[in-house]
Amino acid sequence: MFETASEDKRTLRLESENTKLKGLVGELALELKTERLVMKKRGPYSKVPARNIELLERVRALKADHPFWGYRRIWAHLHFVDERIVDKNREYRLMKEHRLTARGSLLLKAKRKPIGHKPRPSRPNQWWGIDMTKVMIEGFGWVYVVIVGLAHKEGRGALRRIAGLGLALAGRPE
Repeated sequence: MFETASEDKRTLRLESENTKLKGLVGELALELKTERLVMKKRGPYSKVPARNIELLERVRALKADHPFWGYRRIWAHLHFVDERIVDKNREYRLMKEHRLTARGSLLLKAKRKPIGHKPRPSRPNQWWGIDMTKVMIEGFGWVYVVIVGLAHKEGRGALRRIAGLGLALAGRPE
């Protein structure tokens, strides 16, 4: 009986110590997390936000003068006219974060229509076609072949007839 009472006391003491330790660990974790959030950057990257502010002011001035310029033209102006060494990705990221990139106009987008059946000529001599290729002849060299074809409707489908043929040693008009 004496042994069970001491074991119960020991168990209660261990449980209370365990809850105290859990509370301390939780507090330490919270302190570390807040310290990381408050901690200032050190080293070469601590000056980047100040350089970004200078760059952003110049980009905003350029966008005010030229609202339709995109990030490539802005970068080219910064690089060649202002003679600033700026990485394209950094400049694009800043413009994107501050919504300074050029937006495409939906009014200027081409309207596409679904294409139906394949178009066919409705009368003879309506469509003419031309094709050019080159052929290698052993012992002689390259010969250029130009074929002019005529497409017309006859019965089923469109037929092609060769209307003219030309051979040349050079691919230039004569």
